[in-house]
Amino acid sequence: MPDLVSVYFQNTWLAKVFISLGSRLVAHVELSYIGTVYLLSSTVFLSLFASLADVFGRYSALQPSLIFSFIGSGISTGAVNLAVMLVDRGIAGIGAAGLLTVRIRIAYPE
Repeated sequence: MPDLVSVYFQNTWLAKVFISLGSRLVAHVELSYIGTVYLLSSTVFLSLFASLADVFGRYSALQPSLIFSFIGSGISTGAVNLAVMLVDRGIAGIGAAGLLTVRIRIAYPE
């Protein structure tokens, strides 16, 4: 249950900062794309990381997901326009998919 609560907070934190992001990136209309790209890339890569965890082990699936998460979140903090922010949130979503999948596999093993 705590895993589902953390997923909820990971996917909703961006709604609180939309106003400042819109003013800094000068893109008020396209702000919903930031959350959508994150959730879409996370959803697409969930099954890939689940398969990686099954085939190569949880540790081997956790390492690339941490790297994707750090790179995507790190670069998106310095994004100067919306295109960079969208690409970086997509990369962070890939990492989040791996973190979520491996975390659930550790908490609820077969």
